[in-house]
Amino acid sequence: MNNTMRRTVVLRHDVPNGSFHFDWLIAMRAAEGAELRAFRLDTPAHRLPPGKIIAAEQLPDHRAAYLRYEGPVSGDRGHVRRVASGWADVRCERPNLLEIVVRWDVARAGCDRGRRADRAASAGWDAVQGGLQGNDPVHLRCERASEDSLLWRVVALETDAQ
Repeated sequence: MNNTMRRTVVLRHDVPNGSFHFDWLIAMRAAEGAELRAFRLDTPAHRLPPGKIIAAEQLPDHRAAYLRYEGPVSGDRGHVRRVASGWADVRCERPNLLEIVVRWDVARAGCDRGRRADRAASAGWDAVQGGLQGNDPVHLRCERASEDSLLWRVVALETDAQ
């Protein structure tokens, strides 16, 4: 891995009102304990096939502990569980643009702490989704709607063979 590789996870966040969303967290520095950039998504980032565009809301930075954490969220804000993890190669990082290539660890997606793969698949955490198989890289371009907006769009691009 080169020095731009950063840990990334997707957490399913079940909230007390019965709804859920996905929190996509990206370590923006390689240093252990670095804050995580966070986005709220309706569609999990690890399931975006090329050409797919989704909306994302930027959340406040999260603590690095969320790269490994599963369980209740403080303040009675629900419960999170990891549905995917991987490595993000940060290609471009500017205030209004983030381009990364992610290699999702699909063999472990939703299977942390000894969960069985068949249980993960039955929960909708398929290892093959949208034509992506194994650890195929996913090229994601995140663009801020405007200078002061928390709204972004995430575009899954065709990925060059690497």
